[in-house]
Amino acid sequence: MEISQNFGVRLSNIREKRGISREDLAHQLGLTNPSQISRYESNKAFPTIATLQKIAVILRVDLHWLITGEISLAMKLLKPFAQNYLAGIMGQIQTLEKERSELLIQFGLENRNTLELDDIKEKLENMRLLHQNVSQNLNELLEPLGESI
Repeated sequence: MEISQNFGVRLSNIREKRGISREDLAHQLGLTNPSQISRYESNKAFPTIATLQKIAVILRVDLHWLITGEISLAMKLLKPFAQNYLAGIMGQIQTLEKERSELLIQFGLENRNTLELDDIKEKLENMRLLHQNVSQNLNELLEPLGESI
C-alpha cells in the first residue's frame, strides 16, 4: 500500500481538529524530537507502519484513510451496521416511552413515584445516553472520511 502524497495534509488537518499539538502528538508517540511531526506533515518524512498505527489510534481515525485518503472496507461495512444498531436503540427508546406513557395513564399522573416508572425512566435515560455516545463516537470516526451516521 502506497502512502498518498496528501498524507501530510490529512495528518495536519485531523491533528488540529482533534486539538492536539505537534508536541503532544510527538510525546504520545514517544518521539524525542517534536519536529518529526512537522516533517511528516510536510511529506519530508514518512512514519513507520507501527507509528502510523499509533497515530491512527491517538487521532481516532481509520488507518487506511490516514494512509491513502480513501475509506476502508471495514469502515464501509461499519456504517450500515452502526445505523442498524442505532435504529434498534431508537426502537427500544420508543417502546420504553410508550410503556412509560401507558403506566402514567394507568397509575394516574399524580402517582409518578412507582418503582416501575422509576425503572423505565432510568432505562430511558441510559438508552438515550447510549444512543448519543454511539452516534457521537461513530460520527467522530467517520467525519474525516466525509461520512456521518
